[in-house]
Amino acid sequence: METKTLLISLVSDQTRPNVQLAKELKITDYLFISTEAMERKGCRKWIENALNISDNNLLKVDENSFEDIKNKLDSFDYTQYDEIIVNLTGGTKVMTLVVSEYFKNTNGNVRMFYITNKNELLQSYPDIQSIQWDPEYTLSEYMKSYGFDCSDMNKLSCCRLEQATKIYEAFSNNNNIYEEYNEAIKFIQSKRGRNISTNDYNKVKSYLEYISFTPKTANQLSKEETKYLSGDWFEEYVGLKLKQELQLTDDNIWIGTKISKELAQTNKNDKKILVGEDAPIEDEKLDNEMDIMFMYKGKFYTIECKTSILTIIDNKPKNILGNTIYKADSLQKKFGLYADTTIITLTNFNSFCKDSKNKYINNKISSIGNCINRANLSNIRIIDGAMMKKSKTIYSLLGIKL
Repeated sequence: METKTLLISLVSDQTRPNVQLAKELKITDYLFISTEAMERKGCRKWIENALNISDNNLLKVDENSFEDIKNKLDSFDYTQYDEIIVNLTGGTKVMTLVVSEYFKNTNGNVRMFYITNKNELLQSYPDIQSIQWDPEYTLSEYMKSYGFDCSDMNKLSCCRLEQATKIYEAFSNNNNIYEEYNEAIKFIQSKRGRNISTNDYNKVKSYLEYISFTPKTANQLSKEETKYLSGDWFEEYVGLKLKQELQLTDDNIWIGTKISKELAQTNKNDKKILVGEDAPIEDEKLDNEMDIMFMYKGKFYTIECKTSILTIIDNKPKNILGNTIYKADSLQKKFGLYADTTIITLTNFNSFCKDSKNKYINNKISSIGNCINRANLSNIRIIDGAMMKKSKTIYSLLGIKL
């Protein structure tokens, strides 16, 4: 007869520990202890999707009521199980306290665990011990556990690392490349995702020769090539270099990925009240495109790549670093407590903040300083062109130790 093992999981915003422990153990049945707020967000459903399980037991409790939690626990029949395993990592403090005390006083074979942010597995009952483990956890499982749907993983552009390296070396060896080839770069960016015909090829010819880029069809660029040349080359360079340096598999690094997430089912803001009964609002998902995401030694990393922190809007240069930090920060909060977020740019901040006489420009210093402060507050790492040029490896700039 099969041994019946029940895994009890406390549901919270941090869903990864629920998936991690379930993957490591031989579980036959699941009991989720959740709340109304977590059910509206869909957190339990994310865990089930990541584990590919369904039709599980659920106790929905008042997270602040000792009595309600105990009464709900009393309503479930535990006698049918040979072993009960309790994952205390999620939930509120009240839920953790009540559940822990409840199962300490339960007859039967009970074990309780807590997973730290360093992937350390702590057993708190029946005896206290630290268990070394190296949980296998793919990028796909991580994203599912936080409710994300993903597509176009590693759907790279027309070229690979060798070509991207040539372009990177051209940029890193010339701090004035944006000045010398400004018109060509702007023209390619304006044509992103569209063809550049033979008639317009002369506008970009000298620039393409400088970066050693040879089109597949002579004297014209395809829509894939304009997309690549207007920025995708840099995220592919960084992503493919990291894949090589860290020996990552396709399952654990994605480049140029589209992600979407269902919005929480909450009644705090009613669209009909705010914009009208007949408003054609159908936004039911949060959609974004991520430059690079990868898992290494159980930790999740994201990287946003920008060839320059300047963009041209209405024929005027605009610093987009602040907006990039804001986007990275808002997404970081949805990837779990310990997601590691980095912005990499080819812009040399020191050169950017100086004029032709090598003197600092006050408004640029102020702008960059504010961005750095904001990044520090959001725990976002910034790597500029000078740092890239000095370092032999990208992983070391991310603070990763092999």
